Amino acid sequence: MKTWQYIYLIAVIICFLIGWFTLPILGVAFIWIFVITFELIDYLRELGRFEREVEEAGEEITES
Repeated sequence: MKTWQYIYLIAVIICFLIGWFTLPILGVAFIWIFVITFELIDYLRELGRFEREVEEAGEEITES
């Protein structure tokens, strides 16, 4: 497994434990918050990677 998969798995287990020891709806809310935050971070990382590729491609076109 990759590092991000371990982090994801640990966070989901922690959210289940929160739900187990408090209110179940609170555990579900934490899972949703975690998943949305993780996906947003991944999206922004991919967007940055795409912007860099576009800039590099633009530089290659102007140089030739």
